[in-house]
This record gives sequence, C-alpha cells and structure tokens, in this order.
Amino acid sequence: WKCNGGTTSSNSDGTITSTVQVNQAAGFSIVQWTGTGTNATVGHGLGAKPAFIIIKNRDTDGEHWDVWHQYMNSRVASTDNQRLRLDQDGGVITSTNTFDVSGITSTTIGVGGAGSNNASTKAMVAWVWTEKDQYSCFGSYQGNGNACATTVSSPAVPMNFKPRILWIKRTDSSEPWLVYYREIEGYLSSAAKGESGNPKSGYWSLESNGAETYYENMYIHGNGFSCGDNNSAEVNASGGSYVFCAWGETPMRYGTAF
Repeated sequence: WKCNGGTTSSNSDGTITSTVQVNQAAGFSIVQWTGTGTNATVGHGLGAKPAFIIIKNRDTDGEHWDVWHQYMNSRVASTDNQRLRLDQDGGVITSTNTFDVSGITSTTIGVGGAGSNNASTKAMVAWVWTEKDQYSCFGSYQGNGNACATTVSSPAVPMNFKPRILWIKRTDSSEPWLVYYREIEGYLSSAAKGESGNPKSGYWSLESNGAETYYENMYIHGNGFSCGDNNSAEVNASGGSYVFCAWGETPMRYGTAF
C-alpha cells in the first residue's frame, strides 16, 4: 500500500498524541506513538471507523502482533480485550488491557496497557484500515463443510469489486492466516492444477516462512470470492467462523492505493 509518500503529521485526536501517515482515499493509515501502559486512545487520521487494525511493539523482543477485526467475535461485533495474533495461528483470545472497543471510532483506536499494544515508554506502530466502496471489505462468513466442483453449495461472499488480495482467518479454532494474491495464482503451472485440471489458487501463510503453496481451491470472482471445492478446516469447516480482508483492483479514484 502507498500511504501519503512518507509524509507524516501530528495527530491529537486521542489521549495520546500520535504521528500519522494517512491515505484517506485508500482507507489506510500508519500510526506511531509512545506507549503509556494504561488505557488510552490514539488518533488515526482516517475520518472513518476502522474495520481492521494491526499493532506491534517496535522496541521489545517477543511481543506478538496484535490484530483487531470488526467481526472476529464469532461473526458478530467484537468486544473489549479480544484479539487475534498475526504471528500465530490461534483463534480469538481474550486478554486484559488490549483493545478497547469504545475507543475505536472515526478518529481514534482504543488500546489498553498490554506490552503488545501500548507498553509504557515503548515505540508502538499500528496499521489501520477502514472499508472503501469498490476497493476494500473486511467481513466474515460461516463455513458449511461442503466441497463442490462448482460454487453452488460452497460459501460465497459477495462484494462490489474483484479481490486482488484476500486474507482469510478462522477465528473459532487454530488455523493459519491464508493470503491469496491473484498475481501468484500460477494458472499455467502444473503444480497449480488439480486432478480435473482446474486451476488452484496459490497462497501464503502469514505466520509461516514457508514458500507459496497450491491446493486450496479458492475462486476469485468479479464480485467476490467462494470456496469452490474446498472443505478444508482452514477456510470451510462446517459451522466454522471466518474473517476476511479483501482489497481490490484499485479503481481510478483510489489510483495511488498500491
């Protein structure tokens, strides 16, 4: 993502003054601040309520990458102190002093005093996204465990753009963060073809250092995505709760998003 070409500004919307680099057109900001070790709000500069947040303590070894998604609480609105971890494959956990939902607004994000998201005197950074029409979507779906060569009985997620990047994470169980990216689908590679010869999407796992893998049949459409003939627990377990992050092909009005 491009984010204002490196130009930053001071933001005093929260109880902590932050330094922000913002691309409002693309719904993306990078936020830096010095942690206080207590509940606080931090300005993000987007002018709209965030849907997806990643936070990292830049100073302390061993601190996890904290993640907040608007639907990670079993596909309903998140509650205080719930989080996922970008560097681990676990489901949603509840930890004290992490995310304060009431502080996540059109101007701020709400953090606690945990070492992973607002450690006292430590340099903190957050990557914050909000949804943009025809460009980004941060939603959820429920798996049904069906494997179908067409998309008739598999979960299908509609949106008003064609995803270019798609992240999927199961939230009610331990499964990896999967990243699908259409430019690495490898449709001409034999490794990317199933027994029927149909193309399979390539993907990475965010918490792994492994190479790109082919076998998860995910179908990216002009108006969303579907699980196709995939009933793996990673993306389509029966009754499983999943969140996703999708970014599109950059319409002209968001021409500097990537």
